[in-house]
Amino acid sequence: MTNSSSILTKKIKNNSSSTKITESTESTESAESTESTKSTGSTGIKTITSTSSSISTQKKNGIKKERKCFYYDNDKDSPILAAGILFLKEEDNKLMVLVQKVTEKNGIQTYSDFGGKIDMDDKTLIDTIARELGEELNNGMYMIKRGHNIILDKDQLKKIIQDNLEKSIYQSIAKYFIAFVKFPNDLYLDMKKIGDFEKLDKINRTVEWINFEQFIKEYFDHNIHPRLWGKKVLDFFGYKGNNVVS
Repeated sequence: MTNSSSILTKKIKNNSSSTKITESTESTESAESTESTKSTGSTGIKTITSTSSSISTQKKNGIKKERKCFYYDNDKDSPILAAGILFLKEEDNKLMVLVQKVTEKNGIQTYSDFGGKIDMDDKTLIDTIARELGEELNNGMYMIKRGHNIILDKDQLKKIIQDNLEKSIYQSIAKYFIAFVKFPNDLYLDMKKIGDFEKLDKINRTVEWINFEQFIKEYFDHNIHPRLWGKKVLDFFGYKGNNVVS
């Protein structure tokens, strides 16, 4: 297992050029402007830029339902059906990852990022990520301004993601897009408001920081959500091991 000490700091130092998420306007057609990922330099760090989306009609249990998707790097063979975020920070010289631990109906607990399916109203990938983040944290992220706690709305969350993006990857099997984002020093979690229960989807879960070693342990114990499985995620954390499924 690789040493995770100062891994985030090293990534930041090695990638001094800022990474941004570039917004774009939405088309009125079924193919719309939104974001994708584009390499910036030899380090593999990504920035989310313009791409396309489409709306399809799916039939489930005899009921037709529209489903929106984005395309990774404008590739129609690489649809993005959902997106999420993993926040990262350093604490006591260790890399920490913000996760939610979801308790399934069968009692099994699964560690996951914050994310979900693309909604029809999401104009961009960052809309999806910011909306899901707010929903799954019960809108419990805030900043302190002039001595007051300011609960962040979706637009403010989008800016935080834009300004602190470390890397983004596409999980082809899960058709899932993940943004790795540095947790700003002036951002706070209202743990009382976040609680142990997600109100919108009525899910029992806890929100907690876990260190890199625990993340890797839970990964190989199969306690990490399947959408986070694969070599790309482990590569980001600098893990060097065998028998990793791509």
